[in-house]
Amino acid sequence: MLETNEYITLIKNYLTEINIDYTIVNETFHGPFWSLRIRIKEYDITISGDIGFDVKVKANHEELPLWKIDRSLIDFGKTSPENIKRQLDVLAILVSR
Repeated sequence: MLETNEYITLIKNYLTEINIDYTIVNETFHGPFWSLRIRIKEYDITISGDIGFDVKVKANHEELPLWKIDRSLIDFGKTSPENIKRQLDVLAILVSR
């Protein structure tokens, strides 16, 4: 049985609430480390962390942290529900283009 992580659950629920269609590729939770790899359209997205977290977006064979795509996120890397939602809002705009 897969253990659940509050941040993974938050991400899945939030994406569902804002009507983003995604597919789970991989989900990991071990100790403080958690990771969720999803597919949205042509984007392969990995969201992972422990004390801090990172959203990596891969498209066209190039992978970048989301904060490098949108520099306004540079101060939102500490793991918290508010910071995760902030980064997911930016991700939603990116994948809706």
